[in-house]
Amino acid sequence: MKAKVNRGNGFRGLANYILDSVKGAELLGGNMSGKNSRELAKEFAVCRKLRPNINRPAWHVSLALPAGENIDDSMWCNVAQRFLEEMGVDINMHQYFLGKHSDTNNEHIHIGLNRIGFNGELYHGRNDVMLAIQATHKLEKEFGLQLTPTFEERKQEKSLTSNEIQMAARTGEVPARAALQNILNEALTDKLDVFAFIERCEAAGATVIPNVASTGRLNGFAFEYQGIKFKGSDLGAKYTYKNLKEVVIYEQDRQSAELIAAAQTIKQRLNAVSERDAATEQQESRPDPAGNGKAEHATQSPDQRNEQSERLGEVDKIGTSEEQGRAIE
Repeated sequence: MKAKVNRGNGFRGLANYILDSVKGAELLGGNMSGKNSRELAKEFAVCRKLRPNINRPAWHVSLALPAGENIDDSMWCNVAQRFLEEMGVDINMHQYFLGKHSDTNNEHIHIGLNRIGFNGELYHGRNDVMLAIQATHKLEKEFGLQLTPTFEERKQEKSLTSNEIQMAARTGEVPARAALQNILNEALTDKLDVFAFIERCEAAGATVIPNVASTGRLNGFAFEYQGIKFKGSDLGAKYTYKNLKEVVIYEQDRQSAELIAAAQTIKQRLNAVSERDAATEQQESRPDPAGNGKAEHATQSPDQRNEQSERLGEVDKIGTSEEQGRAIE
């Protein structure tokens, strides 16, 4: 869940936006009696008169779920109330109303609140942006919603390189680094045994390679996904052993022999796959005598030929098999 916090001077403008019919707006609830923007603005004005010198008394928050996640209106009202409580708002002392929009792929609501209370006291909302991030993360767990990375967690994930971004735009595929980060995030939702960690990742298509000494000391993990190997630091600080060992449990005295054997098996399997792929690539790159010297990969699909051409530094051209064969020659 993502939260955005803003402040403004006008309650009528805020109510108009939250209840905008163009956005498919629906009034969900709150603690006010008004049913439209005019009535709500009139109610807000009662408390505003208590502190006419206050600038930007209108507090506006949007709460949005990830695309594809939906909850019913009753739960939205509960989520909004709990959010305000986590933000330090006394909902018995401050006017607020909720509106739900359906104009995007992300289901979301808007909260319009008066920072001036019924008793004239002001909700200051200091550090409200960081508080909102913390509050949404807590509410995701409380209401069983999809978990999104916290600000600190996002900082610990290594960003994609420009080459990875360009490749993703060209192929439409998720970069291996990002896909592997997602797999690890899913595997690390709770504390687990080192072998359970390896198995969870294997089930999702990623290989965990333990770096374990002959003494049984575990020094960290490397990872392999779609034929590409990554160190933990290649993925971000949260994936280094210094941080992983807080979640992945390894009992050296009891598990060292089994982990050493598992690490050897994993490395042997990866080496066998690497050797097989190298042999296949070498075989495919040999000229085909029956094709008058044309490379065998001239019969591949255009996308496959283009990808191989880029890798070998050949002509970057997508055409017919005959055209690509001549380019490779």
